Amino acid sequence: MENAFKYSKILVVDADKEACAPMVQFLEEQKFIVEIAHTSEEATMKLDGFQPPCVIMDNSIPYLSGPEAVKMFEARVPKIRVIVVADEKNKALAEECVLGGAYAYLLRPLNMEQLMKALQETLAIRKKEVMSYHTNMGMVYDMIKDTGDVVPEDINSPDKPG
Repeated sequence: MENAFKYSKILVVDADKEACAPMVQFLEEQKFIVEIAHTSEEATMKLDGFQPPCVIMDNSIPYLSGPEAVKMFEARVPKIRVIVVADEKNKALAEECVLGGAYAYLLRPLNMEQLMKALQETLAIRKKEVMSYHTNMGMVYDMIKDTGDVVPEDINSPDKPG
């Protein structure tokens, strides 16, 4: 499957370094820019600095799992998309995450084609949302400009009477 979202940022949150290594390698081969967090503290720091559009989260991170984690991600990065990875025994919690706002969940062992399909879908949806937001902001900007009100670049204009 061709990657239509090359160079998109992906944060992988997984406490098990060995378990996530094949997925990270696959993502990098697909030309994603990947950051990895192995603890809840690392995830929080990386979210703030990296600002990825998508997180792939193992659902067994201590102090960072379930719908609360999804809400925390959304609070730190607006319009972020979360894909939850879970073992069969944690399937119910993964389903709760989807009800709580995660885009999807995938069960281990991971099928890389399914992962890629989920990433393509979630990044496409996020792109539409972001484009819609910017289009709407552009319409608001045009409305303000048409009324003669101050628009952002006019605020510090030397020609503008102060």
